[in-house]
Amino acid sequence: EYIQTISGRKIAKSSVDDFIQSSMESKNIPGISYAIVNEGRVFHHKLKGHAFREKGLKVSQETIFVACSMSKSEFGFFVSPFVDEGLLDLDTPVHQYMPQPDPDISHDIRYKKITARMLLSHMAGFPNERENEADGKLKIYFDPGTSFKYSGEGYRYLGAVLIHLLDTDHAGLEAEFQKRVARPLGMTHTVFIENDYTRQRKAEPYVPEGRVDWRNSYFYKKDIGVVSGASSLHSEPLDFSKWMIGIMNNEILTKERYTELLKAQAPFGIANYTLGFYENKTPLGRMYGHGGNSIGFTSWFSIQKEKKWGVVLFNNSEFGQDLGMLLTLYLTLGVAFWWYYLMIGVLLVSIISLLVYGLRHGLLRKVVHDTLVKTRFKMYIFVALMLIGMVAVVGFTPIPLNTYGALSITLALLVGAIAFGLWVFSSGKELIAQWPQLGALQKGGHIFHQAVFMGFIALLIYCVIIGFTL
Repeated sequence: EYIQTISGRKIAKSSVDDFIQSSMESKNIPGISYAIVNEGRVFHHKLKGHAFREKGLKVSQETIFVACSMSKSEFGFFVSPFVDEGLLDLDTPVHQYMPQPDPDISHDIRYKKITARMLLSHMAGFPNERENEADGKLKIYFDPGTSFKYSGEGYRYLGAVLIHLLDTDHAGLEAEFQKRVARPLGMTHTVFIENDYTRQRKAEPYVPEGRVDWRNSYFYKKDIGVVSGASSLHSEPLDFSKWMIGIMNNEILTKERYTELLKAQAPFGIANYTLGFYENKTPLGRMYGHGGNSIGFTSWFSIQKEKKWGVVLFNNSEFGQDLGMLLTLYLTLGVAFWWYYLMIGVLLVSIISLLVYGLRHGLLRKVVHDTLVKTRFKMYIFVALMLIGMVAVVGFTPIPLNTYGALSITLALLVGAIAFGLWVFSSGKELIAQWPQLGALQKGGHIFHQAVFMGFIALLIYCVIIGFTL
């Protein structure tokens, strides 16, 4: 059987499963559960590995994982109906709903500017976790609404506002989530506050050093009995995918709410952040999703709403978020990763070759003469500039790269930069000295061929690198 990619290509289910299996083995991932949605239905669901390795307990359809920061997307969705009901306005300062602010920021008058929109889009100025601050207190880093700073505290703050508005407690807020979102979508085991069912079936978390004692973890204890829109959601792929499919089918929320929920609010690197989702604009349409990362649990989901396509992955290791991004890339393009990196390598080597060609034919004579001869740049300066370019390419590549992929590109570019630099500053030093004379260029034909040869040697090394790292 085959899975349909967004690009229209088909990938064998066995190929996807083999990719996941090899990734689990290379990263020592204990257990994983993932689901792929095609045409608005779960088309493929797979369970692999152990929920509790030491006891030999396998991951099953009932195994519950922590969604971590994927909670933010579902919480943003949960908040939306309150806007339609007139209980909450996204652009009204929340102090008008909850006059008494968090004691940590009561001295900072800027808290009166903070709105629900800012809290959901990480523009309130809060840190991610107050416990990570030097003094352990919540603070406002900039004028609310003027910049972006990823903040779990913002989601917790909005949760406190909702509790105040509804005149309830965390248990009451959980009941509202079940009534408004979970039950209408048929989600039977997705909760913000753990219950007996989820506790008994929860996977054990692992880091490379071994199993995590999560029951004695400060951050686990912090979320006990609490609806934390930032991190406390518990679920599994089949249940979570019901919510994803609900979004694809425009369920629960009005058209206006969906437009607002998924509208870009703040830039975040090469992506945008909406009211709980990352938005990536691609030639194949807008992709929405989020990752999740805590000690021993990581997760990832991504959806393409118009094509009713999506993927969700939970696991009990530190590597699920990276794996989820790569799986999404694989399922988007429908090509093996080594082809992707090879295409980037060919493109980069081609650019270097074209540059050499321009030098060979004098097209860049004036530019190179002015920068290399008149200012007497030395080789280490040239290579330093190339390294800066490499960092920019790897840092701003608009497709997720894992550490090994980024490293392979960096090393390949380094080889190409050194090869080109050696040609310019060693074999071509006499050519540089005579640069104003075009005749010297014509005498340097063998140097041009040598440079191209070095470029393709760099490409060969590049291919070897990605072969060992992917």
